[in-house]
Amino acid sequence: MDTPVSPSAPARYTPVVPTFSPYTSSSESAVRLAWRVTLAAFILFVVLVVGVPLAGNWYVNAAIEPRSSEVTPIDGVVFVQRRGGGDWLMANPDERIAPGDALRTAPNARAFVDLFDHSTILLYPDSTLRILRAERGRFRAERSVLVLDLMQGRARIGVAPPPDDGAAFIQLRTPNSQVHLSEGSYSADFGKGTTQVAVRLGEATAYSSHGAAVAKPGQRLLVDAAQPPLGGLPARRDLVENGLFAQRDGTLPAGWLFRDRSEQDPPGTIAWSSTAGTVTFERAGGGHGETLISQQLDVDLWDFDKVLLSAKLRVLDHTLSGGGWQGTEYPLLLRVVYRDAQGNVTTWYRGFYLHNQDGYPVRDGELLASTDWHRVDIDLLSLVPRPWRIQRIDVAAMGWNYTSAIGELRVWAE
Repeated sequence: MDTPVSPSAPARYTPVVPTFSPYTSSSESAVRLAWRVTLAAFILFVVLVVGVPLAGNWYVNAAIEPRSSEVTPIDGVVFVQRRGGGDWLMANPDERIAPGDALRTAPNARAFVDLFDHSTILLYPDSTLRILRAERGRFRAERSVLVLDLMQGRARIGVAPPPDDGAAFIQLRTPNSQVHLSEGSYSADFGKGTTQVAVRLGEATAYSSHGAAVAKPGQRLLVDAAQPPLGGLPARRDLVENGLFAQRDGTLPAGWLFRDRSEQDPPGTIAWSSTAGTVTFERAGGGHGETLISQQLDVDLWDFDKVLLSAKLRVLDHTLSGGGWQGTEYPLLLRVVYRDAQGNVTTWYRGFYLHNQDGYPVRDGELLASTDWHRVDIDLLSLVPRPWRIQRIDVAAMGWNYTSAIGELRVWAE
């Protein structure tokens, strides 16, 4: 006789096929497994339906192609280095450079670079520039990335308008900063550990380890490795160090060298006052005397539209009339030594005097009406031949007995 089953006892689960898996050994385990498989299939379905289009859209947006640039040497010798290493080779007239390549110009050479997005670079003499990235979207041509590295020297950069606002990324790097550029025109240079970017059109934003700064049209950025970037500076800059004679370097004004070239005793002397910001030249003797202070500038003028020599000076007394027998000995004289476009060295000067009782030549001289302070402004770019690189600037007093002074000397460039 069969044993009766209690109504309250649950029915025993019998697998369709024998199983040795703990996941299907009971009805509860089998149901949990079924739900897991169903959820996994649903998640996979969602991933395929949503993820595949997103991945495709990402690839379309992110896919890029490197683009080359065309280089045209303007004058002098231009060199190319491939892929950031190897020898420097002379560039051909129709040279093309790829991302990673670098350009270097000789001291009397310039190069014009036409980039893939119609932006341009005019690389000035004695400069080195590397194109780190030059890329355009493979499927979206309006997207572009351009990263330039100005390792030394000076360049004029023209940023073309992008087809779509916000689709272009343009950055200029120097050894101590990263500068983001918008559509416009910029003058950039790196030298003596300092980055400067003047904005003609557009907007530039500089970033360094010490902060950020912005410059707009008519303004300039200044980035020094040891200080936060400075933005919003006037585009005009002074090429002379310590032009107000206020900074001290021992017993002399900082940045200036003192020399006396008197042919016989007594030598000329200078008296420097840092509080008044004046340098006074004085000598009482016979024969030719020459006392001067000088400063090495070594600055290119290629990318400046205006260069103004501005000085505050006075002549108090002198015994040698006018400019002396040869018209070159003045009690106070400003002198600029520079190179022209052909690399020739030229010396320009302007002398100042109070009288010419003996009627001596006063070539390149100017008669001062009094012993008071006088302001003198001279447009250096109007000189013939035109200066392209200022090497040195001198302030000299010459003659027999003389007493004169200089209170300010600037070379304003913009």
